[in-house]
Amino acid sequence: MHELPLVFFTVLAQASAGLLILSVIHQVISGKNASQSTLFKMGIAALVIVGIAGCSAILHLGRPFRAMNALFGAGRSPMSNEIISCAIYGGLLFVSLAVTYLRPQLKGLQLAARLLTAVAAVVLLILIPKVYTIETIPQWHTVFTPLQMVLAAFTAGGALALIWQPTRTNFLIMVIATIGSFLMTPSYMAHLSATAPAMLQKGMGFFDAKMALYCLALVMAVVSYKKKVLPMAACSGIVFILAELAGRIAFYDLWSIGM
Repeated sequence: MHELPLVFFTVLAQASAGLLILSVIHQVISGKNASQSTLFKMGIAALVIVGIAGCSAILHLGRPFRAMNALFGAGRSPMSNEIISCAIYGGLLFVSLAVTYLRPQLKGLQLAARLLTAVAAVVLLILIPKVYTIETIPQWHTVFTPLQMVLAAFTAGGALALIWQPTRTNFLIMVIATIGSFLMTPSYMAHLSATAPAMLQKGMGFFDAKMALYCLALVMAVVSYKKKVLPMAACSGIVFILAELAGRIAFYDLWSIGM
């Protein structure tokens, strides 16, 4: 169970980043027609999710009060870069929400703050996988590691975005991310069979659970989009997060002792 806090941290941080990025894309596309109230609610949701992710990461530390030591590894330590980028993303997200709430008339400043936060979210999505592309762990040192983590941002984050913005763009991004994850799975399994067959065998239950939950979540997302049933969209987002958690447990078990 030692890696379980990292499971929640990585999945939730990526879901938050995906949700925020999609909200900003919608704002840029819609321009003045974008609902500031909706954008604010999505920002709050993204902040809460990344806040939970950050708390999960702290629980992984042997001595949580020494978390600030991560600053000393900035630039040379992938884990320090990951932690710092998450803190910057969360901080910018808070600032953008504060600007929206305190200065609702300053639309240009709000957009600039959200765009900067979206850039920080993209950086976070790039830096998290770099912690795990380790040459000495061949089952992790593969293109499938960053690919599955980036896709997670837009399966879970995309489904969550449909709660507030059931737009065609958000729906298509979520579907494409889900199909992309399905399509990479056979090649990913082949790679794991060649590099860590025993560990793969032990973790197949979690991989199978991920695929089954994907199917359920995708069906729920399609129904919610077609029928405009918002509670179904929320359920779809939750199930996608559960699917990514199952897959991430399997991912960590490829190196560590099984959870």
